[in-house]
Amino acid sequence: MVDDMEGGLLGKAKSRDFEEETPVDEDVAEVAEAESSGNGSGLLERVGSDSNISEAPTGLVSSNKILAIVTGVAGVVLMIMLPNLPVFSGVGVLAVFGASLWFASRHSLETSGLEKLSSRQWVTLGVAYLLLGGIPYIGGMDFGGSTSITNPTYSDDGEEITLTIRHTSGLTGSAFTSGDIAISVKQSEAVVDSRTMTISLDSADILGPYGRISLNVADFYSENSISITDGSVVYSNYTVEAQISGSEKGRINLDAFEMTRTVTDVDEKLTALFDEDGDCEAGKNRCVRGIYFEVAVGRDNPQGDEGFDPRSMKSNYWINATVNHADSSDSVLTYPTITLDGFDAGWNDEDGKYGNGSGTIGASSSRMILDGSTEDPDLGVLYFPKEDWDEYGFGCYTFTISVTQNAPWSGTASTTTSVSGTYLWEDIEGEQRNGVGEENDPDYEEFQRASC
Repeated sequence: MVDDMEGGLLGKAKSRDFEEETPVDEDVAEVAEAESSGNGSGLLERVGSDSNISEAPTGLVSSNKILAIVTGVAGVVLMIMLPNLPVFSGVGVLAVFGASLWFASRHSLETSGLEKLSSRQWVTLGVAYLLLGGIPYIGGMDFGGSTSITNPTYSDDGEEITLTIRHTSGLTGSAFTSGDIAISVKQSEAVVDSRTMTISLDSADILGPYGRISLNVADFYSENSISITDGSVVYSNYTVEAQISGSEKGRINLDAFEMTRTVTDVDEKLTALFDEDGDCEAGKNRCVRGIYFEVAVGRDNPQGDEGFDPRSMKSNYWINATVNHADSSDSVLTYPTITLDGFDAGWNDEDGKYGNGSGTIGASSSRMILDGSTEDPDLGVLYFPKEDWDEYGFGCYTFTISVTQNAPWSGTASTTTSVSGTYLWEDIEGEQRNGVGEENDPDYEEFQRASC
């Protein structure tokens, strides 16, 4: 019974002591009361209202996703282009890089709803840009050095090419100022010439030091770079490759027009000049006063060989022209041999009997008039008066053009390409004029291309 009393009294005392030692915090009670009342002004609500801090990087993450896509595409392009960009182009790339960083920051602000980015967010954005922006530079970085070829310059006669050579040592390569350079020339990827030359990078400009080498086209030329197959133009490009000290090779395609030197099309044309009425003898109302010639030399025309229109070219060759009468084995007119050196034509004018002794073929047209001794004021051409060639009078005349080329321009051996045209000089009675003439119609002359 004592125990029961002690347990009861002692239990009550201990319970009371415990309640006195653990008082309820008034602040916590207030918070609990506020939360239970749902008035939204409690601590939990305040914590919830600050959750926009964790939402701020959302725009930043979005920006970095966009940045990753754009940089990935740009990186592939830059990796391909970087080795061939000028030295100073890095400044331009850096400027674009900085501008894109600014736009990305503006996008981050707009998507996050913040007025400004914190220093932590700027660091995040900057690190992302450095990582993503560095990928294409690493991919396109020049480690072992490279050789580049630029500015091919062709001599006036087309027989020599001068190339500008530059060299970069890269991260692990060695510097180069003078020494050997390996040169190879290919046509349609087949090697046609290879050699080792000596070069000195003894000049400099805004892009850095450079040197020059010269190649003789005759050392590697084999056939035209431009040809015609089934009416279509086909290009077989010549490519020069250069390499210094084991660095990456540089290469450049040579101009296809400059590398088309073999004559494949020759045409001729003879034109008669006429006097009329009182200027003709024996009462004729039209008579031949003289003739002049035209030649056309070049490469095949894609439209075919029907007209007087080969495509222009620059080359070296010789032209011979003769006029023959059907009644004689001897020529009635022989033009001096014309020598072509590039575009420039020259011959012996024999004191003005054959023009002034100079002309051009290929510079602006594949045609050239073979000048005579007398000028026609209306046409502005120099022609041959009929007294210079009419020894055999009326009849059939043959005008022949021959073009001769030597190797290598003609291939492996010399070639001669000839073309002829026949022309009929007629004295026609008046009543035969166009098949409807009258007996009293005056006589006249014709000089035109014909089969005879």
